[in-house]
Amino acid sequence: MQAQIYVYGFLKNIVPPRFRHPPVALEFDSPITVYKVLTVILGLKTLDSTVLVSGKIVNSGYAVQDGDEVHILPPIAGG
Repeated sequence: MQAQIYVYGFLKNIVPPRFRHPPVALEFDSPITVYKVLTVILGLKTLDSTVLVSGKIVNSGYAVQDGDEVHILPPIAGG
């Protein structure tokens, strides 16, 4: 199975180097959760990023499927 991973904004500075120039093809044997993508594969310590999978906002429990496009956006702040 394979998904395309896209990382945006300042998150590019804190993920492993191979994910800094999207898209990156991620290979996996069975569906994996967004939580695992964020914490184990990308090494992010907080889950406050917005994640879109194939154009829809999903939560950390969503199971990434073969062919999905996973877009990871930094937290949005303003004032």
